[in-house]
Amino acid sequence: MSGVIIAGANPVYAAQYRFAVMLMLFAAGGLTSTASMLLVRRRVFVEAKQPNDPVLDAIDG
Repeated sequence: MSGVIIAGANPVYAAQYRFAVMLMLFAAGGLTSTASMLLVRRRVFVEAKQPNDPVLDAIDG
């Protein structure tokens, strides 16, 4: 944001640009966590929504 202001742009536009960048970062983090949880859920839980036995054995060590 400071670079845009130093370059001579309007501070309001710099703030809007900064807000858009932060929104994209939060959206990317949310989509990544949702996708990873959907993929992990299939390996960790069985049909009855209970933990899978090999997963529990791996946790116990």
